Amino acid sequence: MNKLLDKIENFDDFPTLPTIYYKLVDALSNTSTTIKDLSNLVSTDIALSFKLLKIVNSSIYGLSTKVNSIDKAIFHLGFRELKNIILSTKIIEVFSDINSNSKFDLVEFWKHSIAVGTISRIIAQELGQKNLDEYLLSGITHDIGKLVLIKILGSEYNVVFILMEKENISLLEAEQKILGITHQEIGLKLAESWNLDKNILNVIRYHNDGLIGSNYDQLVGVVHISNILAKLLNLGHSGCDRISQPNQLLWRRLDITRFDKNIIYDRIETDYEQAKEILIIN
Repeated sequence: MNKLLDKIENFDDFPTLPTIYYKLVDALSNTSTTIKDLSNLVSTDIALSFKLLKIVNSSIYGLSTKVNSIDKAIFHLGFRELKNIILSTKIIEVFSDINSNSKFDLVEFWKHSIAVGTISRIIAQELGQKNLDEYLLSGITHDIGKLVLIKILGSEYNVVFILMEKENISLLEAEQKILGITHQEIGLKLAESWNLDKNILNVIRYHNDGLIGSNYDQLVGVVHISNILAKLLNLGHSGCDRISQPNQLLWRRLDITRFDKNIIYDRIETDYEQAKEILIIN
């Protein structure tokens, strides 16, 4: 058996999300939960409270008045958005112990993922979507399988990058050749263990294709396009220099070229810089 695959398949120490996230999920499942209840819960985590206030006061939300309390932040965000933002921040924290090396830089990885999330959110807003933070979360989590593989294999994962460069093949092809499993598959396994929403699972599994089989899914499609745009704009580094062509069916369906390019790029630059500053752990 492939020794690296054996190592992956025998790994049973998947990262777990912090207790506060599951307490939040439990609270949100209770129809009698109030903003004050959630505020009291969030306030037990000082660092999270600080980040939440910075996020809600950033250009990403564009509020006309400054928000100074967790209660008001939750009021402006809504319960679902609160959950997605907290999940985004905690996922980044969970993987903070991964060491960078000559082939992989953790900070650059998160810069790329945050860029994908930011661009996805902006495109979703232009498309008239309401659940914008689901797009942000999807972008941030789309490549978490890479982090799982690096957590398991450490620098041994570098052979995947080396083969990808040597044979000029995709990362997925290199992973399949060397490991017998891809970061999409292992990322899906982790996300399932965290009981993430099905929409997020679909993004992790299908973002490279842009479609679910032959079926259109707007969230998957937007993350697919945003991943390519983030690479073209050189925002962070996912560990892979290869830039794929967008799925043409998807490109025509979303018709992103109808948006004002200058406005979109200005928003990407502003929102990305703020999100990066707030979310990344240095």
